[in-house]
Amino acid sequence: MKPALLTVLAFAAAACSNSDEARVSVQYVPRTDLAALTPSVVVAAPGLRRTLSSDEVGATGAREPLAIATPTAGRLDLEFSLVDRGTTASTGTVHVDLRPDWTWGFRISIDSVNPVRPCFGCIGAVSFPLAAAYRRGPADSVWVSWGGNSIKNPVVY
Repeated sequence: MKPALLTVLAFAAAACSNSDEARVSVQYVPRTDLAALTPSVVVAAPGLRRTLSSDEVGATGAREPLAIATPTAGRLDLEFSLVDRGTTASTGTVHVDLRPDWTWGFRISIDSVNPVRPCFGCIGAVSFPLAAAYRRGPADSVWVSWGGNSIKNPVVY
């Protein structure tokens, strides 16, 4: 086949790709002064329940957070807990609606301010209490922030 025809066929195949793809990734941002905290993250949706390891959420720095396939409709529940040698420092759940051709990205961090203010592309954030023994100051809490983007036609920030 001629190279021009191969190029046209490649673009046509990409345009006809499955728009019913959907996925999610979760990133935990560890704080050096709280290195003992270990994240446990569960992603649940219709027909899906997956527990992500510390490595899969990027907590160890060994790799980027893992993107996993999700259903394209229904509700996604992100459940997290931060544990230090059997002591739970924080726990919480966030819900978003799933949709086709969409990737959700969640970020779990500890801070005293809402991370959405300086975040370009974030859609929302919610804070959860952090046990007093793990706070630098009274305003510290665990923040889960999230954003999303089309898979086939992503907005480039």
